[in-house]
Amino acid sequence: MKIKIEEQILELLGRKEDPIKLKNILKGLGLPQGDRQFMRQILKDMMHEGKIVKNGSFYWLPNGREVSRNVKREKTRSRDETIGYLSVAAAGYGFVAVERGRDWMIYQEDLNGALHGDRVRARKRRSDASGRVRAEVVAIESYGMSVLVGLYQPIGGRMVFTPFNDMQLDAERLKGGPEEVEPGTIAAFKRDANGAFVFDQVLGNYADPAVDEAIVLAENQIPGSFDPRVMDEVAGYNPAFEFELGDRRDFRDELVFTVDGVTARDFDDALHFKQLGQGEIEVGIHIADVSHFVKEHSALDLWAREQGNSTYLPHKAIPMLPQILSNELCSLKPNVPRYTLSCLVRLDKNGRVLGYELCKGLICSSYRLTYDIVDAVAVARDANMRSGYAEVVPSLDLAIHLSQKMRRVRIDEGGFNLDMGEVSLEVGKDHLMKRVKEVHQTAANHMIEAFMVLANECVAREMSDLGITIPYRVHDVPEEERLERLSAFLGAHGIEIPHFLVDEPARAINTILAQLKDHENAQVMQTQVLKAMQMAEYTTDNRGHFGLASRYYAHFTSPIRRYADLIVHRRLTAVLAGGKQNALPEHFEDQDLEAVCKQISKRERASAKAEHTFVQLKMMRYLKEKVGEEMEGIIDDVKSFGLFVRLNDLPVSGLVHIETLPGGEYEYVPEILALVGARNGREFKAGDALRVQLMRVDYITRKIDFAPSLSRWEKLEMGPGGSQVQRHREGSGRSERRSRGERSERSAGGERSSRGDRGRSDRKKGPSRPKSPGKSWAKSGKGKKASRKGGRGSGK
Repeated sequence: MKIKIEEQILELLGRKEDPIKLKNILKGLGLPQGDRQFMRQILKDMMHEGKIVKNGSFYWLPNGREVSRNVKREKTRSRDETIGYLSVAAAGYGFVAVERGRDWMIYQEDLNGALHGDRVRARKRRSDASGRVRAEVVAIESYGMSVLVGLYQPIGGRMVFTPFNDMQLDAERLKGGPEEVEPGTIAAFKRDANGAFVFDQVLGNYADPAVDEAIVLAENQIPGSFDPRVMDEVAGYNPAFEFELGDRRDFRDELVFTVDGVTARDFDDALHFKQLGQGEIEVGIHIADVSHFVKEHSALDLWAREQGNSTYLPHKAIPMLPQILSNELCSLKPNVPRYTLSCLVRLDKNGRVLGYELCKGLICSSYRLTYDIVDAVAVARDANMRSGYAEVVPSLDLAIHLSQKMRRVRIDEGGFNLDMGEVSLEVGKDHLMKRVKEVHQTAANHMIEAFMVLANECVAREMSDLGITIPYRVHDVPEEERLERLSAFLGAHGIEIPHFLVDEPARAINTILAQLKDHENAQVMQTQVLKAMQMAEYTTDNRGHFGLASRYYAHFTSPIRRYADLIVHRRLTAVLAGGKQNALPEHFEDQDLEAVCKQISKRERASAKAEHTFVQLKMMRYLKEKVGEEMEGIIDDVKSFGLFVRLNDLPVSGLVHIETLPGGEYEYVPEILALVGARNGREFKAGDALRVQLMRVDYITRKIDFAPSLSRWEKLEMGPGGSQVQRHREGSGRSERRSRGERSERSAGGERSSRGDRGRSDRKKGPSRPKSPGKSWAKSGKGKKASRKGGRGSGK
């Protein structure tokens, strides 16, 4: 404790330009003035050790004058420099966001080798007449893109490498290349220390749709196979491993079961339920004890830390751990003993927590259930299913009852009541999209989620009470500016905005969501609510989980597929082994933990991007054959340069450029997300239905262009022959080179499908072939009104 306070004192004095008094030290450390005597003794000891000096009543560092000069220099430098992420437009210039004021603009000649997505240090050069700061990049803090993937195509009589996603790159920064190049060859280049891209490997050819998997893995630096050192290490694991009781609690006589999806192979969690009498119920939440097999600092552990998590593509999983662990020794398979870390929670009949206990366990699961089975048995109460699963029926009935009570309480306390459907895509043997459908959470999904969240909270609270640092799963309160924009948008569409939106955002957002439940444009509105939210992340700073209305929250329940959970398991195991009195915070190595949190947060986003991009590429291959067809859609976002239209029959968006709209010039009204005709007052706003014609599908830039399907009168407004639409179609290659800020965030549906996009009409529109993959999407969406329910919450 004393060592930690001394470190805080030295850090505080190191930030000061001048010596400070005792009262200022107490204030700077957030300590009460009543601790003056305690602090005076610590300062006295530090003076004797030569760590600080005292002049009168002022304390300072021994090298205080040098520190003062450095602090002043840093303050001066910070006014003229900023560190942020670089966004580069297709035209070549870039921007760096600053905390206050307009983004700093950087001309192409001042980028100094930095690329889009890099984290850079920028320095002011001057300001123009409008007040816009012009700056230059003085250092690249970290690379945003370490791997460059693209396609070779014949241009001007030679094969030219074109990066995907509209990346602008000087040819001299490419080093090497494949020996033989055919049109459509897709290759990957790795960025070196000097910022050049060095040829790494050929991934395949565009003509083969199997290459899509290789593309998304390479772009997001997700290895498709394990390092040989990892495989050498797990070669010693015996599939016939003997699971002995040892110091574990024996749960093998309990009726334990797992509930997962039909295709799941790794089972992280299992449950048991027991009536204790007097209205109390014991819920056993058993989590695979991965930490028993994955030792810290081993090759396997370092690999798992680097990957951060498993990645799940529609047709396969790329696991964080080798199959001998993920599918065998750690997986809670039925009818075999398995090690667990278990959370035993006592609940009352209304799902309120009366107490909990954490322990190491040994279980033997009796049933491997699916969500469909649980829904049929305990929700639909199908007589045949209940007869076939008679032994587990009482537990499932109790589980559904308790989880529904718990869900209601959480929502009342401010947890989000948002359940937007997720895109489920099926890939055929030919590696093309076979069908796509919308998947909503059922009562069985909510049941499992409720008990996993409960275990996560119990473990997070326990570790927090003990003062032991762990990776918390944090979801911050929305920024006030975002809430104000959301309020303006929803209010303009007739939604009543609670007056306490800023002061009590959780309660206000649930009030808004209740209004949106049956709203005609619920999907568009709910998406805007999600866009106002912050992203969840891992950090050692426990700031709570806004979306769950949880003060203590950490990931504990999926250690097979998430490294954050494995860290928590290790620290909890140490507590259980040493006892609470002996498991002191200083026994743990915390110096690198925040860096690990940043790493696994980054890898989580990379996996999500890979999953989204894979679906996007499959959709684009399908739509490539439909150019020229007319389709029904709905405007789900509006920008100053055009409308993004989401198709009814497929979960994909494309741009209707403002130049193709009838009636002359349009004004962008961001408050209501609309383009309004300057001449005729016509509105195109978010939520409006719009029939469009598919004009272009570009696999390289990953962009889709639509044009409005115009009536005869609208074509007259556009001029002879609807010339603007025709010019747009002919010149789409030229108009393609718009700024990255305009298009990259929404290309081919943007980020929306990863949040749970859905169809909007039960009418059979768009592609009409009998085997259209979009049919199942349209049917599952059940049209505009039926698709209002659904969505994934806030990154639990």
